[in-house]
Amino acid sequence: MPVRLKTRYRRAGDGKAEPTDSRRDALYDPRVAPDGLAYTGEELAPRAHISIVQARSIALRTIPGEITDEELETEDGGSGLRYTFNIRRGAKTYEVGIDASTGAMLENTIEGQAQH
Repeated sequence: MPVRLKTRYRRAGDGKAEPTDSRRDALYDPRVAPDGLAYTGEELAPRAHISIVQARSIALRTIPGEITDEELETEDGGSGLRYTFNIRRGAKTYEVGIDASTGAMLENTIEGQAQH
C-alpha cells in the first residue's frame, strides 16, 4: 500500500504549532517517495536484497541533493535489478543506479549527457 504524506507540526517562535512543508519532511522519512506515493517497480522489491531505503542512502551519499524520481527496474549490468534515482543538485540532474542485490553503484551520469 502506498505511503501518503502527513501534515506535521512544529513550534513557531511564538510557541504556536504551525504546519511544516510535508514534501521537505518526506526527504527525511525514508519510507516516502518524493511524490508521496509508492515508487515505480515496487512489485520487484521481493527480488531485491537491499531495500529502497538503503539504496536511497547510497545514492544520496554519492550525489547529495534532492531525489526527484526513483524506480526499481530490470536492466543490463550488475545483478540485472537496479534502483535508479534522479537527483537534482543545483541546475543539474544526475541519474544514479544502485544494484539491488549488492548495493554497488552502477551508474552516475548527468542526465541528458551521452555516456562514453
